[in-house]
Amino acid sequence: MGYHSSVTSLDYVVLPTSLPRRYLGMDLVEDKDLLFIARRALNAPVPEGWEVHADGEGHEFYHNPSTGQSMYEHPMDVHFRNVRE
Repeated sequence: MGYHSSVTSLDYVVLPTSLPRRYLGMDLVEDKDLLFIARRALNAPVPEGWEVHADGEGHEFYHNPSTGQSMYEHPMDVHFRNVRE
């Protein structure tokens, strides 16, 4: 399963312990003032047109049937990486 969850109240979201120390180009220990971005990213809904699937090993990936594009990174991660910068 991926890092994103369906929790909607960002005030109470605890970052998963399985999350790598570096996420979205930030260091989750050193960039504590930016953790609100990571929390929002982890709770971002899948954009319209995208579907969540699991590969043969159970890892979550995203697929857009209209474009044929598939990726393991949540489609909104690029947006949140840009917000951080």
